[in-house]
Amino acid sequence: MRLFIDANIFLSILNEEENYQLAKRLFENIHRGKHVGFTSVICVAEILSGFHSRGEIEKGERFLVDIRAINNFTIIDVDLSIAKEAAIIRAKYKARLPDAMIASTCKVHRCVLVTRDEMFRKIAEIEVKLPAEL
Repeated sequence: MRLFIDANIFLSILNEEENYQLAKRLFENIHRGKHVGFTSVICVAEILSGFHSRGEIEKGERFLVDIRAINNFTIIDVDLSIAKEAAIIRAKYKARLPDAMIASTCKVHRCVLVTRDEMFRKIAEIEVKLPAEL
């Protein structure tokens, strides 16, 4: 299965939030080849901004090293096809631009979005799952 991992899934692990073990297991399954994993430079920017706001630059760099080391995992750049689809999703659902970009990336790359953000469930063009549903 092609899974797009939203920023809040990474953050649940980094912050050891409730049920973060489910997210860790998801990444283990991606690393082992059970799934193919993706995220966007948008999600990476969201996560890194938190490290920067707390002055934890080295932790942010470690995060980048760690996600690059995951087998079967790709960070997707924003391109024109994603931007065009994001414009349609943003207009149709009144979504914030970063959320529209994430949804459009999932649509263009045919990924299931793994997130805890219930807002994405209203976007009919994508499939959304919680880590517990995988």
